[in-house]
Amino acid sequence: MPLEPVSSRSPVTWWHGVLAFVVACVLQGLILVAIIIAQMLGLLGDDAEEIRNTLLSPAAIITQVLFTSGMLTALALGAPRLFGLASVAWLRITAVPTGIYPVVIIGVVSVGVLVDQVTFYLHLVAPTVFEAETLEMFSQLFAQATPLAFIAMTLTVVVGPGIGEELFFRGFLLRAFNVRWSAKTAIIVSAVLFGVVHFNFLQSTGAALIGLYLGYVAVRTGSIWPAIVAHGVNNLLTSLLSRFAQQELGNTWREGHPWWVLLIAAAVLVVSIKGLQSMTRAAHPADQGVAANE
Repeated sequence: MPLEPVSSRSPVTWWHGVLAFVVACVLQGLILVAIIIAQMLGLLGDDAEEIRNTLLSPAAIITQVLFTSGMLTALALGAPRLFGLASVAWLRITAVPTGIYPVVIIGVVSVGVLVDQVTFYLHLVAPTVFEAETLEMFSQLFAQATPLAFIAMTLTVVVGPGIGEELFFRGFLLRAFNVRWSAKTAIIVSAVLFGVVHFNFLQSTGAALIGLYLGYVAVRTGSIWPAIVAHGVNNLLTSLLSRFAQQELGNTWREGHPWWVLLIAAAVLVVSIKGLQSMTRAAHPADQGVAANE
C-alpha cells in the first residue's frame, strides 16, 4: 500500500515529529559531552595531534555511528508505542516486490552522481562555507585503514545509518509530518532535517538532496525497506570509492563530473523513477504520487 494521507485523528502529529528530532539532536550532543569529559580526563591523549588521531580512529568512528544509529532506531521504534501504535505498521516496515529494489538502487546511484555535481559547484562558489576538508578527511580514513578496519567501518556505515536514519527520517518523521501536511511537504521537511543533522554544510546539502529521493521512494512504495537498501548501497559505494578510487573521488571535488556522465545519470534517474511509478501504479489508482494528500 502507498503512504496514504494520515488521518487528522492520529495521536501522532507534526509537532511530535519536531519534538523527536530535538530529542535526537540532544542525544547526539551527548557524544560531544563524552569527548569533552574524556579529554579533560586525559583519556584521548596528551597533545592535539594525538587527540585528533584518537577521535578519527576506526574504533571511534564505529562507536559514534553505532551510537547514533542505535539511538535513532530506538526513537523510531519506541515513539509510536508511546501513542499505542504498532511500530511496524506506523513505520511501514512492510515487504515489497523484489523487482523494486534494483530500480531503486539504480536510481540512488544516479542521484549520487548528480548530488556530487551540486556539491562541487557549491564548494567552487563558496569553499569556506561549503568546505570539503571534513569529507576528504573521512575519505582518507577509509583509504588508509587496515583491511580489517575498512571492512568493519564499511559494514557499520552501510547497516547502521541505513536502518537507523531511514526508520527515523523516512519512517517516523515523514509519517508524523504527513498528518498535518501533504506527503510532498512531509518529504521535503524530513529531508531538510536529515541534512541538518549532518552538521556540515556540504554534507548536509548532499544528504538533504538524497533524502528527497529516499522520501519519494518510501512514499511511492509504501514501505521503508527500499529506502533502507538504497541508503545502504549509497554508503557502500562511498566507502568503496574512498578505498579504491581515491584520486577519482578527489577530482570530483576539484573538477566535477564530465557533462556526458551527468546526462547519463539524469536519464537513468528519469527511467528509474518512471519504472518505479509503473511498478507501483496498481497501488496508485489516480497515479498522484507524492501529491496524494494535497
